[in-house]
Amino acid sequence: LGVIRTNARRMETLLTDVSDLSKLRGGTLRATAKMDTFKNIALRTEQALQPLADELGRALVFDIPQGLPLLNTDGDLLAKALNKLVENGLRYTRDSGHITVSASGAGDQLQVTVADDGIGMSADELAQLGTPYFRSEDEYVRSYKGSGLGIPVAYGIVALLGGSVQVVSQPEAGTTFTLVLPGMS
Repeated sequence: LGVIRTNARRMETLLTDVSDLSKLRGGTLRATAKMDTFKNIALRTEQALQPLADELGRALVFDIPQGLPLLNTDGDLLAKALNKLVENGLRYTRDSGHITVSASGAGDQLQVTVADDGIGMSADELAQLGTPYFRSEDEYVRSYKGSGLGIPVAYGIVALLGGSVQVVSQPEAGTTFTLVLPGMS
């Protein structure tokens, strides 16, 4: 039953990712903006992914200070994008690794950083990151089942919300994703 449950969840995630990517490409995924705080959104991600962090033996740390810019965004979509980035960090960080989600405000912009001390990526892999279905040939990456849709979906959602994503990574030195999102003026 456990294997069936795991495979059913994996299939549900795959179908949702394919649907989201199709909607993003077709311009039919709609964001429903409302006032929210990043602290609320980050809390959803922490609650959703702390069990996975515990299961994998990784430290998941959230450093979200008070006083960040308020957001007028679709909190559910932003949480989905953040979940994709954090989950990748959890999966591709070796035992006892750390994944840190932090945030800061710069004027009316919110900057969110998801950093891990994981396996990192080569320049060639970075160049392909965000391409649907791309997965590294790295043995460690291939040890986890995946579709190569998580990062493209996250990138598409952040763009839909008016933000941008930058990524810095080096093999065996980890990866850092930085999201810049508009806050309320």
